Amino acid sequence: MDMETRYKQAVEKAEKGEFTEDPEILKLASYLEWPELGRTVAHAQVDMGWTTENPEILKLATQRNWTVAHAQAAMGWNTDNPEILKLASNMETVAHLQAENGWVTEDPEILKLAAEGGWTVAHLQAENGWVTENPEILKLATTKGYTVAEAIEAYKQQ
Repeated sequence: MDMETRYKQAVEKAEKGEFTEDPEILKLASYLEWPELGRTVAHAQVDMGWTTENPEILKLATQRNWTVAHAQAAMGWNTDNPEILKLASNMETVAHLQAENGWVTEDPEILKLAAEGGWTVAHLQAENGWVTENPEILKLATTKGYTVAEAIEAYKQQ
């Protein structure tokens, strides 16, 4: 049986709620389905509510660098693993997705992670009411000059 057929069969099972933990099956990917070329069985299982903590599986990515960890974070899953938090798609890191969902960190290295337009994890946390006194973090700015300090102040003005 060819890889594309094995992929389709595994995705059909996932859509029925039949999940696998077999890494070889989870890694199967389709390169025929636009727009998500490289979407794996693990991605399909996440869409149906499955999660994993396996770093090897969390790092599986589509051609747009959308990892299994990104997919899980978009569904509300969180991790504190710095290696996983730093995984970057073409748009944002896993930490950005978690921050958008209310997750908070104090780790300066993670707070400084910047996405498109220079938006940092600290900016997203500030937009949700998080406050810091760290001068290095307060001065982080987007490409248009919007600082974390300004984001904190804007939240307070709401």
